[in-house]
Amino acid sequence: MNPDKLEDLMLGIKDDLGKMNVKLGKIDTKLDADYLAIHGNGKPGILSKLEDINARVIKLEEKNKHTGTLWILIGFLVNTVISIASFFK
Repeated sequence: MNPDKLEDLMLGIKDDLGKMNVKLGKIDTKLDADYLAIHGNGKPGILSKLEDINARVIKLEEKNKHTGTLWILIGFLVNTVISIASFFK
């Protein structure tokens, strides 16, 4: 192989590696920012906020567990009263 071609090839490879290194640095910076947003930087991050929201929803579901049954019972009673009232009319 010609030494000039080999030197040109090596310079091209060095240039490409330099460009890739810059791109990898940008990607690394973006990943660091994403990690801090998800996990927090001394503050609650998205992940902990999501866990808090999930815990609140579970508490509300447990609190309102019997609400549906209560509304069914009220509806049945109202229906019964209306039926009895219309029967004696």
